Order: sequence, then structure tokens, then C-alpha cells
Amino acid sequence: MKKKDIAEYLDLHGNEIFSVAQEVYDNPEVSKEEAMAAKKFKKLLSENGFTIHELEVDGLDHAFYGEFGCGHPVVALLGEYDALPGLSQEGGCKERKAIKEGAPGHACGHNLIARGHLAVRLEQSTISNKAACQAQ
Repeated sequence: MKKKDIAEYLDLHGNEIFSVAQEVYDNPEVSKEEAMAAKKFKKLLSENGFTIHELEVDGLDHAFYGEFGCGHPVVALLGEYDALPGLSQEGGCKERKAIKEGAPGHACGHNLIARGHLAVRLEQSTISNKAACQAQ
């Protein structure tokens, strides 16, 4: 994989990846209630060839993992996207300005962490992993 391949991939898919982060930011869901965010991430992963596995864990109704590729090493990335209670914040505003007073928000940047991990996995599923599987 070359740096050029990654740059080209991000040029082609950057808006879609950013829109995920923005949608999660605009629709904050606190821990254990991330139905919309989980649905969005699962949809994007499955559209890009990932097999989605639902986890059956009490209290984690929206937990899942996506699987893709072949061989070794096996890489796992944790994608958090929960909002924090009471931290609603208008985007792009430097001072405290809640969208809705007392509502949850993404002051911790989980919407961006999950987006970054999503970008890495989608890139690997289209460029890196295909080359590795063909070599086997």
C-alpha cells in the first residue's frame, strides 16, 4: 500500500466519512442508547463488504463488530460514538452554547474517534486487505 493510494481513497470517500461524524454529532445518544449511530456504522461497514456480528451482552443492545479479510495479523479497532449527558454544544462555537440546555453532546469527540477508525477500516478493506488476500 502506498501513501498515494490512501490519499486517493480519502479524496473519493472523505465527504461520506465526514458526514457520519456530523450525523452522530447532530444526533447525540448517550452510552447504551446509540441506536442511530450503531445502525449508521453497521450500514456503512456492511456496504463495504464487512460481515456484521451482533453481540448479545446484557445492557449493550447496540454492540457489534464487523469482520473483513483474511490471514494475519488480525487487527481490531474500537469505535466509540456515545455522547455525554448535559454537554450539548453548538458546533464551531468557541464558548459554551448548548443546542438544547441539559441535552447530551459530543464534547469528548467520540463522534470523531469512531469516524477515524471507520476511515481506516474502510480504506484497508478496499486497498490493503484486497492485496493481502490476493497474495495468499
